[in-house]
Amino acid sequence: MALVSILPRMSRHPAVSISGNADLASKARVLAWWEKYLVGPSSGQFGANVKPHLKIISIGTFAEHGRDVFEIEHEAVVSEAFLNCNNVMHGGCTAFIMDVCTTSVLFPFSEQRMNVSLNLDVIYHAPAPLGTRLHIVSTSVALNKRVLTLSCEIYDADRGTLLATGKHMKMYP
Repeated sequence: MALVSILPRMSRHPAVSISGNADLASKARVLAWWEKYLVGPSSGQFGANVKPHLKIISIGTFAEHGRDVFEIEHEAVVSEAFLNCNNVMHGGCTAFIMDVCTTSVLFPFSEQRMNVSLNLDVIYHAPAPLGTRLHIVSTSVALNKRVLTLSCEIYDADRGTLLATGKHMKMYP
């Protein structure tokens, strides 16, 4: 009986609109952390002009080699805020997007602890000019007690071209 009484509220929750097979609670946790820490009030913070362009489109989970893997997909369109002097997405912007999107993979887990980047390796494969629709796929690789390893791939959503790949290692200080 109690379950029936909460269903109408759940159906109006923004997490319902996110695709992917992750449970609704995990999706809600990701959206709550995303809004609070990554897209919310950010006046004066680094990347404040880039973060609002990033949208979560899918939150999924699957088993691989006996472990649970989370995968979050984002999308964005390259705007003027992303560009370098050659009118393509700046490498620093690419790294920033990877940092933010891979960190979101940690949000499904109920225990949130402060973590910091230990290393972020980015390989640039192709340029992304103004107007390019980005498809960003971030995945948990290994989440240990102290070190967290995440991966990211950024694609041109319309051409299917791989633009950049990265590995992000984070740690609990």
